[in-house]
Order: sequence, then structure tokens, then C-alpha cells
Amino acid sequence: MILCEPGKRSKLALGFLLEKNKHSGNGQMLIARLFAASFAALLSIQAMAQQQQIQSAGVNIHFTDEGSGQAVVLLHGFAANANMNWRMAGITGTLAEKYRVIAVDFRGHGASDKPHETGAYGLEMMNDVIRILDHLEIDKAHIVGYSMGGFVTMKLMAEHPERVISATLGGSGGIRDDFDHSWDDAMAEQMEAGKSFADALQSSLPEGQKLEENEVAMLRLLFQVQDNAALVAVLRSWKELAVSYQQLENNQIPTLVVYGSEEDDKTRPWIEGLQGRMANAEFHMIEGANHLTTIPRPEFREAILKFIETHSDYR
Repeated sequence: MILCEPGKRSKLALGFLLEKNKHSGNGQMLIARLFAASFAALLSIQAMAQQQQIQSAGVNIHFTDEGSGQAVVLLHGFAANANMNWRMAGITGTLAEKYRVIAVDFRGHGASDKPHETGAYGLEMMNDVIRILDHLEIDKAHIVGYSMGGFVTMKLMAEHPERVISATLGGSGGIRDDFDHSWDDAMAEQMEAGKSFADALQSSLPEGQKLEENEVAMLRLLFQVQDNAALVAVLRSWKELAVSYQQLENNQIPTLVVYGSEEDDKTRPWIEGLQGRMANAEFHMIEGANHLTTIPRPEFREAILKFIETHSDYR
């Protein structure tokens, strides 16, 4: 039902660079220079955040912890990491001005360990968030997830509602009982056969939705050090994150669903399919944004901040 949603998901970390560069036509060299400059700035900013890790069921999970106030946990999308998804778009810093922000690198991603067994992912990705909260002695937090991070957020809401103050689902309708996993399986098979993440993604997309040359170049640059075997295991584990419609109808947690008006014709109906099926949810559509360009849009940051403020004791 949502064959293309994960393909859109995987480009989220590129949005802010590609949006700035889309009219330049200068090719891969300019993209590389933009990335190098952004990465250098990122390292400088990240050094000011408290770097931490915990052992979670034998796997090292990396996260940053900064700011003060009520806790906000940021969960990134597939094949990205906390820096790409949140810090480079300015979201981490904006939220840390008012809140304590914990940005997690999921297992299989970023600076966290990358086991190759499918059983190491799925529900364990949700459990990692709970273990981090326990480690930091945080009873409850606002949870913000994008794409795959939205899958984990929705599962947390269903299984551990007592730990969630509010939830934001960015560019994600979650994994429900009738989720179509054909894209996940196709990507996993291609990567197992030796294709890089970028090439597997490009070949998996239907005609008319192929990536631009500069997008493929950026993907290859950003993800050349990714652990393909770990990503394959992540893809194959998503089935464990399914939530039933009954759980959605029983939801008591204030929930924001925010997405771009230009999501593809499979993703947008999947997200909007939550309307009338998920209790206590409000929807915010960002005009002219797609899955790639939603994150760097100021409206995205503003919607998250306003929603958290509405459901927080800290104003």
C-alpha cells in the first residue's frame, strides 16, 4: 500500500542541502563541498552536546543530551542518524533552547552498534528508548519521530503510554496491521545481493519517481560508510512494529501528525488514513513540501515546538 514511502524516507537527511542547491546545476563537486562545510559545522556544534551511550541488551546505543526542562526524545528515519535528521536541520538546537533534548542514534545507525541479526531490531528499537529514559531517570517524555522514527513512536504509544507525554509523527503513518512490506523486502533483497543503499533505492523506485542525479550523488556520499547488512536487518524487522487499529482508536496521548502536501500518492493517503481512526490526533500539512523537504522547513520546527508547548508544563 505504501511502496514509495520508505524511498522518500531515505532522502530526509538530504533535504536542507538539496533544497538550497536545486537550482545550481553545479553537480557533485558543489554537493560535496556543501556537505563538507555542513559536516564541519555540525562537528563543532555537536561537541557542545553531551555525548552518551548505554548498553542496551548487549548493544551500545549512542545519544546526545542537551538543554534543560521537560524531556523531548528525537527519533530519526531509516538510514539516517540523529545528526542528519535533526541537528543539521536546526531542530535539535531550537528545541534545546526550552527543553532537555535527547537525540538517539538507532541501533544499526550513526554511532550506535550495528548488529546483523534481524532479531536485534524491531521491538528492541523501541526498548532502547525505554532503557535510555530509565538510564536518565526520566519518567515521561515528548517523543518526536520521523518516518521510521514515527514507526517506533507509534509502537511506544501503544505499548508504553505511561512514558509518553505527547507524540509527533513526522512524515509517517506508522506501521499498521495492513502495512504493505513489499518495498522493504525488495530493498533488502537488492542490498543482500551486493547493491549499495543508493543504487538499491534508485532501482526500487518506479519510473517518474526516480532520484535526480544530484540526489543519487549525495546519497552515495553520505551513506558510503553505512553497514548494508545492518540496514537489511532493520528493514526485515519492521513487521514487529505494527500497531492495531484498535490500539489507535484507544489512543489517549496527544498526537501531532505533520507531513508535506507533496508526499507521493501512496504515502499521503496512508498518513491521512489515520484521520478518523486515531483518537486524540491533530494533523498539520505543510504546503509545497515533500518527504525530502519537510524537515528543513521552518513550519516543521514551529509546528513541533508549538505542539510540545501546548502539552507541556514548561512554556
